[in-house]
Amino acid sequence: MVKYTTKNINSILIGLSLIIASIRGFFETIVEKDDAYVLQLLLLVFPLLIVTRNKILLSIYDFRKGSLLIISISSIIIISVINTYFINGEFGSPTIFIFLFIFLLNYLIWIIINRNININLDILYSITIFNAILLIFVALLQQLNLNFIDMPGGTTPFEFIRPQSLTGSFLHYPLIISISSLIFLDKYLKCKKLIFCVAYFISFAAVIFSLSRSGMFITILGSLLLYFSNFRILIRNKVLNFLIIFSCIIIYNTEPIYDRLINATNIDSTGNDTRVSIWFGVLNKLQFSDLFIGSYFGLVSNSYRGNFDFGYSVPESSVLLLILNIGFIGCILTYIFFGSNYTSLKSKNAISCYIALITSTFFYQSIEVIPFIVFFTLFPIYLNEKNE
Repeated sequence: MVKYTTKNINSILIGLSLIIASIRGFFETIVEKDDAYVLQLLLLVFPLLIVTRNKILLSIYDFRKGSLLIISISSIIIISVINTYFINGEFGSPTIFIFLFIFLLNYLIWIIINRNININLDILYSITIFNAILLIFVALLQQLNLNFIDMPGGTTPFEFIRPQSLTGSFLHYPLIISISSLIFLDKYLKCKKLIFCVAYFISFAAVIFSLSRSGMFITILGSLLLYFSNFRILIRNKVLNFLIIFSCIIIYNTEPIYDRLINATNIDSTGNDTRVSIWFGVLNKLQFSDLFIGSYFGLVSNSYRGNFDFGYSVPESSVLLLILNIGFIGCILTYIFFGSNYTSLKSKNAISCYIALITSTFFYQSIEVIPFIVFFTLFPIYLNEKNE
């Protein structure tokens, strides 16, 4: 029986935000897609505001480093909006709200990490495991054609069905599960409890069978970095090493998965050829002014989906997306801001996870994906050793 202490309620509320970030597809069965986005954003921020309610205003002064970054990025955004309007006669206002959401979310998580917000990590991990298993279970039903509710966002371009689960997109589902897998692996490295090892490998398998390159990238790179950061401990862990070898055998003998994984770095493979073509199209469009400010603010994004002769409506890279929107300097400052809660922890595992997650955005356009933003931003709460 869970006692209704402040510590436990805070943990439940943070876990609720995590679940809400995972179920936009469910909301789409009730309201239209655009309304589902708005509903999701409002609902997932509200619990975090409750958790931090007593310290939001009191912590502004101490958030000086983050505030300086926000002011710098905001200044670049304003100038980029003006520049974009003069060049193209329009700009995309929804992107402004994405940045505001990122600023607010990072600030709230900074408060939780640095202002002694009491959290029961056992409850938060239990909710995280429940969320992952629920999404994986629904995804498995979809892959077996046993789903009883037609959820939006799925596709079947391969021999395997690429499931969307409850997330509303077959691209969002593996991002959530891949980050969840690193949460479980990090916890297993700290406590050596079998449940987290099992949760990690179930999540790992779910990502691999989703055939998502971005999900595979995060899970595999993050796992390797965590493994080598804890090499002296893990080299003697027979259970984990056996499961790693077993996973490699399964992947090698499952042709669609093996081909998808091997071709991930082949620029001529399906999907990658288009992605590389778009990258060169974007690079050919960049001007010297894009070093300082953006020329296409809000016009090159998933929310607008215009076409500026890049070969497609979005640049398929978060780095190029940010450069087009707020310039190269704005891009660098945004990545520094994203990493501030990770680097403040001064933990090898935190840095390993940050490198894996942020590197994936170089090749995939995940930095404006709401579930990715939420899970990426919440991750430092799990990594914070003060909560252990």
